Amino acid sequence: MARVASAQMYQRPELVVDKSILSRDVVKFRPTVPGTFASGAVTDISFSLPRSGIWLDRMDTVRLQFSAIPTSVGGTYVRFSQYIWNLFDRLEITQSGHTIVNQRFFSDKMNSEYLINGDPNSQMGRLLWGEGSQAERNTLGAASNMYDFPIEIFRHLSADNDIHVLPLSELSGPLEVRLFFANPAACVECDGTTPGFTITNPRFVAQQIIPSSSQRAAMVSDITAGKYRFGIVEATGYQYTMVSGSTAYNIPINVTRLSVRDIAWFMRTASTLLTTTTNDRHITYNWNSLSTAQYHIEGVLIPSENVSYGATNFVDGFHSTMASAFEPRALDWIPRARSLITAANYVNDALVVAQDFKRNSMQPWVVSGRSTTNGSNIQVDVTLSGALGANQTVSIFVYSDAILSITPQGDLFMLTGGGA
Repeated sequence: MARVASAQMYQRPELVVDKSILSRDVVKFRPTVPGTFASGAVTDISFSLPRSGIWLDRMDTVRLQFSAIPTSVGGTYVRFSQYIWNLFDRLEITQSGHTIVNQRFFSDKMNSEYLINGDPNSQMGRLLWGEGSQAERNTLGAASNMYDFPIEIFRHLSADNDIHVLPLSELSGPLEVRLFFANPAACVECDGTTPGFTITNPRFVAQQIIPSSSQRAAMVSDITAGKYRFGIVEATGYQYTMVSGSTAYNIPINVTRLSVRDIAWFMRTASTLLTTTTNDRHITYNWNSLSTAQYHIEGVLIPSENVSYGATNFVDGFHSTMASAFEPRALDWIPRARSLITAANYVNDALVVAQDFKRNSMQPWVVSGRSTTNGSNIQVDVTLSGALGANQTVSIFVYSDAILSITPQGDLFMLTGGGA
């Protein structure tokens, strides 16, 4: 009897075959205007994703591939700053004449997220994302090398049947993706003059699915009925110049969304971004003797007690950042292992301050952010233990709930959601 019971207990389960998707494939898009892209000669790279039979899958795992080489006049070395996405400072996505995404400070957002969530042992990071020591990047800078990094067109939260598909064939016009170049002095490190870079053979790489006829009919039916949508997380960037000489600041954030999931921010010296002989400019942030931080939202102080970030009293602040904006579900582009930010370097050169406002982050179709229905109504209260020095800026990223929807007419819209 015992043998029979054991056999029944470990009986192999029946396999379930997903018949809604026939196959997956990789699709590559070339630039709208092909050729060589040299800083100073052009301002951006544009891709037009046509109204074809392609159904894009997992738009948060789209990749940009290209070859690039840094240039300068004279000097003994030239290299790219860590990381290669610092070549771009704005991401714009449009469709049928209206803007869906206009992500300013694109590289700053990528840097802060990767600092918190990145895998320092990832060969993907060290080889394809432009991560490496000064010597390693000097070697790479001597020739044109291939780079490949993910671009989250839309960061998913949830979708019907957990399928994240953008059917280009059902849109009223092509999806236009533009990446604007950063100032070469901000992304090339050298001891010469006239920094620049040249990009060749760029490709926009995505996954497509081939749906079954029944799945295709169901999706088209949802679009026709105005029911095709999925939840995403949207990030909006802000940057302010801070007045020197004070120890207390009330930083306003002109939020135009109806909810906020998380806020992340950091301070740094603005002039270093254009100093080409400064190493690791994009991932070195200033502590500035930060003492406490607290947030005003809808007249409510969050947290109820301010968070400490002092040199010897930073544990609460460190935990707040580690637990905040970047949960695994929302950052599929990062191979997660451990943060590049540690307790040891947190108040030294990797101070990213973040605060979590989510309530139901794992529930599909639930707006989990804190309500910001009055619009321009968020304020960050900051105190320092010493007077702020000159030429300091603060970069702030607000993460909000939103819904991406395809109208029956085939127009793609982003709908922002409110909390409570």
